[in-house]
Amino acid sequence: MKKFAAFFALLAVLASAPLFASGNTPHRGEPGKNPAVFGADGIFDLYEELDLTQDQLLKIKELRSVSREKTMNLRHEIHKTFMEQKDELEKDSPDVKKLEASCDRISANQNELMKIKINDMLEVKKILTPEQNKKLILLMETKKDSFKKKAFFGKHEEK
Repeated sequence: MKKFAAFFALLAVLASAPLFASGNTPHRGEPGKNPAVFGADGIFDLYEELDLTQDQLLKIKELRSVSREKTMNLRHEIHKTFMEQKDELEKDSPDVKKLEASCDRISANQNELMKIKINDMLEVKKILTPEQNKKLILLMETKKDSFKKKAFFGKHEEK
């Protein structure tokens, strides 16, 4: 029974790994062409469309720098915990309590990542003008729709 539970814990870990793959990384490609535009990082993809001032860009850049430090540390902790789970699951008799505790740590770190992303968006809203905020919401909706058109694991549909 314990091996069965350990197998499903490993399966859950492996299934959730793609959720962390994209992370809070700098976007590549042309500005405004990336589908996921959230937080201080994503706003840089829309700088031309939002007509940001130099002061706004500097404030958002500082916010992004602080957020990246926090998220990088959390993502490192999540990765480290995944590796600990893997090591535990490879044992002949994995400790289910250790595996469950590691799942709790991963969940707590994921929760913290989500809070950082939300706080980033709230801070970005304070930096933008009301008109820019309205435009950002419309642009995010457009990007969200294009994101939904992507096939699973990053294959893109042609427009």
